[in-house]
Amino acid sequence: MPKGAKAVHTTVTVNDSDSAANGGNIRFLHKASGNSHVRVDCSGRANDKLEYWTGWIPCTPTGDLIYLVSSSGGGATLDLTFVMSGVELR
Repeated sequence: MPKGAKAVHTTVTVNDSDSAANGGNIRFLHKASGNSHVRVDCSGRANDKLEYWTGWIPCTPTGDLIYLVSSSGGGATLDLTFVMSGVELR
């Protein structure tokens, strides 16, 4: 991703082996202490069922993405794909 990118166009998928009971998600934030701009959440869905999202995610002023990942368990229960298909430059 180029330095100073304004936003990225992405397709994100998440699934979790215990999503029916505990769920999992990825959140993209406006800034480190900000609210979520995008949240892809598989909570309450059948276990291991994919949740999809496609759209634009804004970058920080320096062109970075800030994200937080939460899974149902302490191990690697969340599967995540992130495919970038476009970049908006400043």
